[in-house]
Amino acid sequence: GGVIEVVTSGNARQGLHGSIAGSLGSFSTKTGNAIAEYGWPRTTFSVSVGLADTDRYLDPPVEQNYTNRATTSQAAVHLEHDLTDADRVGLIVRRAQVRLTVPNELVQQGAGQRQDRDSEETVGQFSYQRIVSTTLLGEVRGMARDLSAGLWSNAAATPILAEQDRGIRELYMKGTI
Repeated sequence: GGVIEVVTSGNARQGLHGSIAGSLGSFSTKTGNAIAEYGWPRTTFSVSVGLADTDRYLDPPVEQNYTNRATTSQAAVHLEHDLTDADRVGLIVRRAQVRLTVPNELVQQGAGQRQDRDSEETVGQFSYQRIVSTTLLGEVRGMARDLSAGLWSNAAATPILAEQDRGIRELYMKGTI
């Protein structure tokens, strides 16, 4: 046997809480993040966003660091609500993306090559939890996710003209007692 500990959102700090952070780093890297959470007696709602920009995303093949730039972004919303003392629901929605230029070698830079990549992810998750008794807990969770990645070149690409478009969609559901 094990011990099941359930923390309810009713124990969350009430009111508005949050933080904002930004930074400038080496390689002209800039980042910013913001998180805000609001708590009511039976509900917690939070939002987070983050952005970054850098001119040194990947390890460059040459010291000159040609075309090595990237931006990233992400945002998420999270809601938890206690319907009763025994029932809780949760929802999370998240979106993230990366856009970058692939670093060139000296020959590729001289030819005028430009290769771009991107990746995107959108995820939704839900949960329902029921305390049946002091020794029995039931839970249902689910997730839907869409993930994609792309790569493309201009006409001056060398030694090959690259192009790729791929992705995956997945659904997941689980129930436990």
